[in-house]
Amino acid sequence: MPNKLLILDFINSLSAVLILILCFSLIGWAMISLVQAVLNPKAAEAYTVVGTTRVQPNGTLWSIAVEHYPNIDPREAVFHIRQVNEGIDPGRLQIGQEILLPEVE
Repeated sequence: MPNKLLILDFINSLSAVLILILCFSLIGWAMISLVQAVLNPKAAEAYTVVGTTRVQPNGTLWSIAVEHYPNIDPREAVFHIRQVNEGIDPGRLQIGQEILLPEVE
């Protein structure tokens, strides 16, 4: 009988530890999500796509930003273009590649 009690105590302790690990993991995930939303609030919102353009020879996101968003800082425009074109690699743009153009305030 003492062996059964030891095993049950061990299982209860192990269950408690696993539950604590799960709780701390969920809290950590929630905190990371909150920090990301605070640091980059626009990423949490949906962008409205107002058009598209195609990459021209020697085209860059900077040149697209200057052409399509002449009234704002090109760095800000490039940021928004990158947000709406998830996974875009500015160093690997291809001639003719379609770029989504977000609405920028």
